[in-house]
Amino acid sequence: MEYRFVASEVEAEVAGRVDGFACPFDTLDSHDTRFAPGCFLKSIAAWKSRGRTLPMYVNHADNRPVGGWLDLAEGLEGLRAVGEIVSTEREWVGGLFRMKVVLGMSIGFVPVAWRVETDGSVTFTEVSLREISLVTANSVPGAVIESLRAEAGFQLPRTKRDFEHLLKRIGFSGNAARAITSSGFKEADLREGADPTGLVKGLQDQLFLMRLSHVARQP
Repeated sequence: MEYRFVASEVEAEVAGRVDGFACPFDTLDSHDTRFAPGCFLKSIAAWKSRGRTLPMYVNHADNRPVGGWLDLAEGLEGLRAVGEIVSTEREWVGGLFRMKVVLGMSIGFVPVAWRVETDGSVTFTEVSLREISLVTANSVPGAVIESLRAEAGFQLPRTKRDFEHLLKRIGFSGNAARAITSSGFKEADLREGADPTGLVKGLQDQLFLMRLSHVARQP
């Protein structure tokens, strides 16, 4: 699953209602990806047809839902979300808002359809929403959208085990991660003392494209 962070004005009312801008359209992020208008429509309709509410988390902690998103809609600028915090979590989450710890929202999604632009960037034309989190990650001044993975940093894997664990973290199944690791990982290329700058960028790009391809093949 992919994550995207948006620094935005998120408002929390006394009654536990949350209103915010979850994801902008046509804005290039640090992974050279953007979201096209209409990319959320099928997913929004699917959640409604199932009679389920999109989960609300804090910092993508899916072991502790704090509420749900009751109204999701695409506007001219992007995805707007209105949610409600459950009564048992309002004091905690409300405190984060009052202290200005919450800086924005981050969507959790799986790519469904996309196109590769002439400059090599990727435009998502359809995505499957899995959750929207209230996030406390530091945002870059002036930035509209950032990736949580970029904020957290990227550790270069040194062993096959590290690489397999990384693949699982970004959404590959255990079998897929083991197959990719056994056929494509070379520890010699990531030896101690090697300059990691180009390796990290190249590995990030390859993992992202591999993940897109892997998701596309899933039924």
